[in-house]
Amino acid sequence: MQHILENAARERLANICARLGSDFEGERAAAALLATKLLKKHGATWSSALTAPEPVISYRDRHDPLCDYLGVLKQIGDGWDALSVIARYPEVQKTAWVREFVADLLRRQGRQSRLSDKQRRVISGLFDQVRAFVIETGITR
Repeated sequence: MQHILENAARERLANICARLGSDFEGERAAAALLATKLLKKHGATWSSALTAPEPVISYRDRHDPLCDYLGVLKQIGDGWDALSVIARYPEVQKTAWVREFVADLLRRQGRQSRLSDKQRRVISGLFDQVRAFVIETGITR
């Protein structure tokens, strides 16, 4: 398995390699030794160091229905809208307490206008589980 160098290590390696063009033989040898030590320290090879890292593509950069859905989920927050999304995903309602919590709040939705901070924290945690489930499975509801 080839290790990709982090940006800071790549920059350090580039600075060291710049000395390989020195007019002084000792400086070139020292730069080569230093570069090799840096690669070993990071578990990398010359091949992996010279290969550009794969670009990280976030769901915002891709255009497909799942990414659009995740974008909508990201904007929902931790209120009543999040609760209605959680209710559509029984997979994240793993305990009887969570199922009762969701059902009870849904029953109160018309009568109770404000959620407590504790209720919001629980909803936020469950909503994070919904997002993870959607990313993992691609199932949207």
